[in-house]
Amino acid sequence: MKRVDLLRIQDEIELIINPLINQLRKSFLETEDLETKRAIGHVMNILLSDRIRTKFSITLKEVFRKQGVKIGLTDLDAVVVVNGKMKGLFEYKHRREDYERYFITNAFQFKTLRNLSIRTGIPLYYIVYLENGYYRVLEVSRYTKFDVRKLGKGWSEDHYAVVDLDQTVLLSELEFRNWLWEVLGR
Repeated sequence: MKRVDLLRIQDEIELIINPLINQLRKSFLETEDLETKRAIGHVMNILLSDRIRTKFSITLKEVFRKQGVKIGLTDLDAVVVVNGKMKGLFEYKHRREDYERYFITNAFQFKTLRNLSIRTGIPLYYIVYLENGYYRVLEVSRYTKFDVRKLGKGWSEDHYAVVDLDQTVLLSELEFRNWLWEVLGR
């Protein structure tokens, strides 16, 4: 779902999130087990962080709309630093199954993060965890070939970056761990 669509239904989302946060707060206060408290606190922080991130997005859009300026906003899942050196930018996704012919992701985010990687010289990796336990990995560079296509129906309709699977690699859990060491440990 597009972030802009989520912003439009923020009131409905709040109606769902607020009771969950209140329930988590109650459980947090009632439990004495430290590990359980940490786990509840972590989940609560995820929900609160998303609420703050969404409020920031709405505020940005309102401020720039008043000035007649179109604004885009995307996030990055991780910047990995090894021994003080930035080694990689990571965007990770979860999919129930692997696509048969293409690697598909949001075009705006893909182009924005690719541009960030090129400008900074820090490698960008898309990691897709598949429910069968495998990982689909795409190292994005200035040489990555992709098309932008309008795909999907209803809430999933958007512009997508479409990359041939031959530019990606499919890895088992062990292969993925070895790949991480090779990419980040050098």
